[in-house]
Amino acid sequence: MRFIFWIFFFVGAAMFQWWWSSYLSIRGVAPQCLLIFTVALAIHCGPISGQVLGFLWGLFLDMLGMHLFGAHALILSWIGYGVGRFRRQVDVTDMVPQALMIWILSLTYLLLYNLLGFLFAREFFWWGWKIFLFVPFFNVLVAPFVFYFVGLFDND
Repeated sequence: MRFIFWIFFFVGAAMFQWWWSSYLSIRGVAPQCLLIFTVALAIHCGPISGQVLGFLWGLFLDMLGMHLFGAHALILSWIGYGVGRFRRQVDVTDMVPQALMIWILSLTYLLLYNLLGFLFAREFFWWGWKIFLFVPFFNVLVAPFVFYFVGLFDND
């Protein structure tokens, strides 16, 4: 029964990301919901859950775009494991540390993706200033709702 829950959780979050990016984006800018889900899941369930679902969600994102296959999976799995590993050292029960963590990880995500593009494809996949400035802000606005939703299923 628990396995079925995780399948529905994975598919639901992936479809939510696709839906928001397709229908609710503002001038092409939408929050990275799967990044936020990965961070929230790693905080509530630990590094292995964060890493595995981050990797799978990253593969989903890699299938949607064709620039650098595997980069999203690698970055989300790193973030999921890192956040899950150090979740006890940072108090993330309040909205301010959550927002700060999401903002920093959003910028880190964008920079790592560009760095991997430069390293493997010899291109710097710059998405533009609009994405770099507004996506972290949108992520911070969406994060409390995602953290609350994932907290409903907390098993600690």
